[in-house]
Amino acid sequence: MVAVVFGIPGVGKSTIVNRVKDDLGLVYIHPGNIMYEIASEKGIVENVDQMRKLKLSVQQQLQEEMAGVVAEKINSQKENSFIIDTHAIVKTPQGFFPGLRNAFFEVVQPDIYLVVESKPEMILQRRTADKDRVRQDDHSLDEILLHIDLTRDFASAYSIYSQANFAVIENKEGDIDYAVNEMSGIISRFMEIQ
Repeated sequence: MVAVVFGIPGVGKSTIVNRVKDDLGLVYIHPGNIMYEIASEKGIVENVDQMRKLKLSVQQQLQEEMAGVVAEKINSQKENSFIIDTHAIVKTPQGFFPGLRNAFFEVVQPDIYLVVESKPEMILQRRTADKDRVRQDDHSLDEILLHIDLTRDFASAYSIYSQANFAVIENKEGDIDYAVNEMSGIISRFMEIQ
């Protein structure tokens, strides 16, 4: 079973994913980290925030290499279930860029896509408080709302393209257990039928 989880920066996706991973004993995969490692080894970037500013052709090549690494990991551990923590879209200087390419769907074959969402005001507060990252865009509620809407739209398109299920999980402020329980419930039902 392969679950792919999307959410915009600051929505709380990784926190939820890590709790679900631990609760259900899933293998965690972060495509962004894989792409960063590939780019770093090639000397293309020095930090993760530089990734989305690379030429689109370079980003596409990194995505294709990442898809192969992810597929290899899944195929070598067929007895396990996986949770993939990534972004449906990436905001670049050239506009929004698909977070996944056809090569990913063809070799990974996800069972379900989940989108974590939260109120734009909460996301803005979290981003403002996060001093570990360099974020120079999406500073208005309208920009964040657009990013949320596009994430849901792209995830829905990925679901249609790859014939996988789709769900939206709300990360309610002050009640992360709600989101963890919702996601765990959906994924565990998939694990039961596999």
